[in-house]
Amino acid sequence: MNHTFKQFAVLAMLATPFAHADSLLRVTCADDDSDAVVTIDNNAVGSCPVITAMPAGTYQVRVVKTVGADQEQVFEKEVVLVEGRPQSIDAELSAPRLTAEAVSANARAEAAKTLERAQNGDVDAMLALAALYEQGSGVDKAPAKAAYWRTMATQAKAKAAQDQFLTLMQGAKNGNEASMYAVANAYDSGDGVPQDHGKAAAWRQMAKQKSLDQRLEANGFFNDLKHYNFSDPGMFTSSTTFVPISLMIGVIESPSVTSRQMSIRSEAAMRPASYGNPDSMIARAAQRQETVLAAK
Repeated sequence: MNHTFKQFAVLAMLATPFAHADSLLRVTCADDDSDAVVTIDNNAVGSCPVITAMPAGTYQVRVVKTVGADQEQVFEKEVVLVEGRPQSIDAELSAPRLTAEAVSANARAEAAKTLERAQNGDVDAMLALAALYEQGSGVDKAPAKAAYWRTMATQAKAKAAQDQFLTLMQGAKNGNEASMYAVANAYDSGDGVPQDHGKAAAWRQMAKQKSLDQRLEANGFFNDLKHYNFSDPGMFTSSTTFVPISLMIGVIESPSVTSRQMSIRSEAAMRPASYGNPDSMIARAAQRQETVLAAK
């Protein structure tokens, strides 16, 4: 009955002369969308279908049907009215979607969660919150607060990098080869520690030496050295008397360390004076022997 009355009203308006309008605009909807509200330039003009007289010009037509508490179906179109030329629009409403109020409420709730995570030290949340303050999404736009949270994120990243470096350094000092290389890389990049290429090179060299020691120990090199008396100068007079069988096996099994092993053999054949070098392989092997003897 209501729909029939609206149709009658529309026909009546079309038949009535209008003295002060330049054009007519008619907006129609599907039968089940008859309760949709029509607005023109944000001014409500009635429920669909509707006909209105307007001056020539460009207008934004919007048709909205409420669906539930927080959803709506929407039709939007820009219309150009020409003087004396009626226009008709068939509004096809969209699928249900969140209302502007619901979208705003969700944005505020998400911003509140992001703020809580940021306050608890989440760096990603700090950066996300800074973006929200810049855009004014879910919060009032506040460039100063955006800058504050970006600064907090930068400081938190620096602190995390420093903590990670200290952990790596502890592992490196404990002889962990992977940690030694990681410390070297940190010094090279300046991540968590002031950049220092010299220290990076030193830690990388120590890592390489650690790797060599592990390979020699795996080949039994240091076990064989326990059987030699390093306090006897006579053992250094001939290079042929100081080549453990395991070392020769290591040469065959690990070609990659052959040159280093030959260097060790030459070092063993040198005079006792060179044995005084505390960094030499011979000196370190002797120290190991003394430790073993002292423990017996």
